[in-house]
Amino acid sequence: MQVVSIEVEGINANAQDGVLTGHVAFRHLAEAGRDWVHFDCAVPLPEGASDAALSDALIAEASRQMLRMPGYRTGRKQLEFLTDAGLIQAA
Repeated sequence: MQVVSIEVEGINANAQDGVLTGHVAFRHLAEAGRDWVHFDCAVPLPEGASDAALSDALIAEASRQMLRMPGYRTGRKQLEFLTDAGLIQAA
């Protein structure tokens, strides 16, 4: 899958529980145009992290979830992110 954009919404940093939650959507190129894959994410709350670092933590969790799906887990499919510098492959 070639991800062309990412949206992160509903970020909730719960300091009392030490949990960061949010919704991540990967927009990707599909045979019929463009489509979205959605993930509900929860990770340990990084202490003192910036807003960008919070989003990055949720994106990393969404990538982890994607790579656990059949096809990606076996290595038959690859997860790639299109950036200004070119394609970056998720590992």
